[in-house]
Amino acid sequence: MENAQEATSDLVSVLKAFNKPASEAIDVVDALNEVSNNYAVSAADLGDILKRSASTMAVADNSMEEVIAMGTAMQEVLQQSEVAG
Repeated sequence: MENAQEATSDLVSVLKAFNKPASEAIDVVDALNEVSNNYAVSAADLGDILKRSASTMAVADNSMEEVIAMGTAMQEVLQQSEVAG
């Protein structure tokens, strides 16, 4: 993620949306890195997608992993995290 402030904001949004403690922040970062290493999506794009949609998706009973998977699929096709999120 290019901007530390933006990355922190994205991470806090994800932790809050999925009611995860700060101690699990590294798990979120690991998940984003793993996906960005294997698919045509950057960790920054995934962070943006999660920041935009995590709260709504969590209320709809989706897990963080499910939201990452859906966001990855959409981002690979659309290549616009503003739309995919």
